[in-house]
Amino acid sequence: MKVSWQVTGIRQDPYAEAHRIKVEEDKPADERGYYLHPEDYGQPKEKGINYAHRPPEPPASDAPQTAAQPVLTTVRH
Repeated sequence: MKVSWQVTGIRQDPYAEAHRIKVEEDKPADERGYYLHPEDYGQPKEKGINYAHRPPEPPASDAPQTAAQPVLTTVRH
């Protein structure tokens, strides 16, 4: 025969009283509809919480973008 025990309680020491942990919290409105691990739920990575906090990307421009050329400077001592 196998016997298992589980003992539960509510801590009442000063530290526990001062630092209670909420069991559940509602998501902020800007995170609703996003997941911590969207792939586990069959969702695309864009549905991840990290994407909810990214600033929107600027619209793509038709003009080709060129890399800035470094400026070389000679310093004489």
